[in-house]
Amino acid sequence: MTHNGTTNTGFNYLTTDNNIVGFAHDPRNGDILFCDLIEGRIKRLIRTVASTNLIPATLSDTGVFLDTPSLTPNPGVIGYRLNLPFWSDHAIKTRWFSIPDTNTTITFRPEDPWTFPTGMVWIKHFELETTSGVPASARRIETRILVKNGDPAGGYGVTYRWGTSTNEAVLVPDTGLYEPILIDDGGTIRTQVWRYPSRAECLSCHQVGAGFALGFNTPQLNRTMNYNGLVTNQIAALGCSGFFTQCVENVVQLPRLVHATNTEYSVEYRVRSYLQANCANCHFPGGPIPGNFSARLKESLVDANLIDGLLNDELVDINNRVIVRGSVPHSMLHTRIATLDQNWRMPPLASMVLDTQNIALVASWINGEATQFQFYHEWASNHFGSATNSLAGRDTDADGDFAVNYLEYLTGTQPTNETDVWNGPQLALTNQSVAFQFIRPAR
Repeated sequence: MTHNGTTNTGFNYLTTDNNIVGFAHDPRNGDILFCDLIEGRIKRLIRTVASTNLIPATLSDTGVFLDTPSLTPNPGVIGYRLNLPFWSDHAIKTRWFSIPDTNTTITFRPEDPWTFPTGMVWIKHFELETTSGVPASARRIETRILVKNGDPAGGYGVTYRWGTSTNEAVLVPDTGLYEPILIDDGGTIRTQVWRYPSRAECLSCHQVGAGFALGFNTPQLNRTMNYNGLVTNQIAALGCSGFFTQCVENVVQLPRLVHATNTEYSVEYRVRSYLQANCANCHFPGGPIPGNFSARLKESLVDANLIDGLLNDELVDINNRVIVRGSVPHSMLHTRIATLDQNWRMPPLASMVLDTQNIALVASWINGEATQFQFYHEWASNHFGSATNSLAGRDTDADGDFAVNYLEYLTGTQPTNETDVWNGPQLALTNQSVAFQFIRPAR
């Protein structure tokens, strides 16, 4: 960190690690020691000399592109698209991947992270509109490359900065780089600080437990893709092209993330999609963050510990929780994504601009749909007077309609009225199309 005597003027990451809660000096030799809360270990900071001899100095030297100025990929470098990209300060992103060894395949999983072969490469190119809302003003910013290898950390990442050039990008130093960029935002000129990540910052997000290549998974890739005029499901195409051990069937049953503006889905599902895309790389069971909630879409709302979820730091007010139904000020998830204070901002890296659309979406959920949510014990108390009532058990059929209480809780039917039953999905014919209609959304 550099300091001018009053405040810090900048800092560079030398290395990163998660769950560090204390530091000390080794009295024998002065080495820096630190305590890892999750691993339960005392670690030592060791100086190493990073070798960059094998990392190409320019983007052209990597061999990713047949023609770098036009971003034309080499054969075997294949484009892909996500349902919901990670927030990157209004950046426009283009993605490719490659598996150089054609004898290796990806291990596909419907919900959990996929497993990738050694040598697989992902490329992500960033551009930024220098005049907001004017696509022609887009400027090339950086092109990142993530490489899977046999290292316990999963691999490594590097990035190439374009600067003012449209022909070549140059390797960013190991410590990363900040760059101020002028943006015309509706006639007002503002300075947007762009962060080119250090090598350590790349791996602080791209962790093995989270899947390493964070967007290369089922809920992100489950979408249609146009392959030179052939429009088909992206996952089905990858499977039948030999990238998986076999074709993937019934892709319509697979999970998918959705955009904040997609009103065909509930506000809750859109919020959960946002959390999966932006937070689940750290916040998941067994993950690197000692938090009590999971941002993964696969967890039910109850199992995710979002509603009334306990905090490691309540920030003075003991009423604060991860999400407090009907109270945005007490919902620390919203507070953390809605601040520019880098000491509290979440996600903590690679962003200097607020994601106002999703901040508003989370607030809308807290004040709206979330207020209708009940835990089972709350629901049971409302219907039976007490959650400990002998008729309130989850497996009890209190009204004799052949639906146990827990099913009635999930489907929103009355557990004390035998005529109020859930009939399941209804088959309907609309505009010559067959559709399944669910009267009540599952909890």
